[in-house]
Amino acid sequence: NSVSPGLVSTRWFRSRFGEDAAAEQEDSFVKTTPIQRIASPEDVARAAVALLENDAITGQDLVVDGGKNVLY
Repeated sequence: NSVSPGLVSTRWFRSRFGEDAAAEQEDSFVKTTPIQRIASPEDVARAAVALLENDAITGQDLVVDGGKNVLY
């Protein structure tokens, strides 16, 4: 199993690009995401825990990207 996050709102993202550029990038991403929000680190962690807790799930890639992947 694996977890494949899309854009995740983290302090590292903001520190790398700066607050203004990161906010602009996040706003642009949100507008094109079906659930209209960016994943948080907690969203990714919950996905990983869900895979770990269920022995019946095998060989799956769980995409955590707010539904962006379904648009492709």
